[in-house]
Amino acid sequence: MNLRSELLLSGLGMSLGGVGLLWFVLEPTGEEQLLLSSLILIGAVMATTLLVGKVVSQRRALYEASISRALGALGQGDRAASLSEDGQHLGQSGFVAGFNRQLFRLDADLRRIRGERDSFASVFEDLDAGLIVLDDEQKIVLTNSATHRLLQLDREVAGAPLVDALRVSATEDILEAARAGEGCQVEFELPGNVDCMIQALCSQHPASGRTIILLLDVTRARMLERVRRDFVTNVSHELRTPVTVIRTNAETLLSGALSDPDASQRFVEGIHRHGERLSALIADLLDLSRIEAGHREMEREPIDLRETLIAAIEGLVPLAEKRSTSLSWSCPEDLHAEADALALDQVLRNLTENAIKYSGQGGAVELVAQAHESRVLIEVRDDGPGIPPQHHARIFERFYRVDRGRSREAGGTGLGLSIVRRLCESMGGACSYRLNQPNGSVFSVELPGFREKPSNS
Repeated sequence: MNLRSELLLSGLGMSLGGVGLLWFVLEPTGEEQLLLSSLILIGAVMATTLLVGKVVSQRRALYEASISRALGALGQGDRAASLSEDGQHLGQSGFVAGFNRQLFRLDADLRRIRGERDSFASVFEDLDAGLIVLDDEQKIVLTNSATHRLLQLDREVAGAPLVDALRVSATEDILEAARAGEGCQVEFELPGNVDCMIQALCSQHPASGRTIILLLDVTRARMLERVRRDFVTNVSHELRTPVTVIRTNAETLLSGALSDPDASQRFVEGIHRHGERLSALIADLLDLSRIEAGHREMEREPIDLRETLIAAIEGLVPLAEKRSTSLSWSCPEDLHAEADALALDQVLRNLTENAIKYSGQGGAVELVAQAHESRVLIEVRDDGPGIPPQHHARIFERFYRVDRGRSREAGGTGLGLSIVRRLCESMGGACSYRLNQPNGSVFSVELPGFREKPSNS
């Protein structure tokens, strides 16, 4: 009931009441008394109606306020929001119950949506791959933390064009594919970081027109592909020369050279020499494969380094004498390393043989062992030409050669230093290289060690 209706009823009631009072004062007759009673009754009814209307109006206002409060509380995230049962007095109990059921159902839906949103946000942020979402204008809507890490972004790029995040030529390919509603797959290197290769996969959502870009770090995969490709190429190249020589010499012998003793001797020696080279290459390949696969077990035990250095040098004395190379060693007494005896002997022989071969005629090679804190440092030094600095980072790679012609002349397989590195790592150590002063090379092997030999008790 509005204010206008209330005023009208109130005026009529007061008017009728005044008329009734006036007639009562004038001492009306019988018919007048009947009329007076009727007027009083009508006035009472109107007054009652006014009172009831007022109460109903107040109740409705309170009820509407209750609904407003419940909706407001629900909007603020109050899961306990509901409508009070005051409306039952007005016959609204069914509406109240239905309204509360809808509130509870809405709250349940909101909880489910929030849970799904939180789960999505967690997965979105925990992805190792970068994720970029573009709107239909190719502007960035959303990115995850992996995107900032992969692209080395130090700022927020939401709302910016894609080129602000991807400052590479591949960006145009992605945008063209997005405009055409097509997917694409491109790879690019980050500016200033040629060692990092990123693969971008993009697709467009047909309904929303948004483009999703997935960024993957494929640096290691491409490196492994390059290593595999280089390995196959190098093995093929290394096998080609000895196989070709062996086949050519055999064909020459079969063609009649067997009847010439001098020629046949030379060709047979060539077959034998390249057969030995082929055998050494296969042996090194198998050895490296076993080490990398972890199939070569290491029995680490205390190794007397003085005895190990002497044994390594004695086995190479004939080669050193052939090249007029002097061999020497230096090692404190009772210096021991925790290593595999056969693996350490192979490491030292390989490094010492290389030093003899590359130090040149009349050179000098020295093996030095010393304690280095809780570890042992063994150095193989020579006074040869040394290795140029640009090759230092790759000398332990398989088949990597500083001077291919000289390496083949020396008879190496190109796998020796790779085997040395793998063996050292398998024994819990490491190997490195530096230039000797004033000239030459120093190959260092660092292993777990201790000074005093453990007692047998």
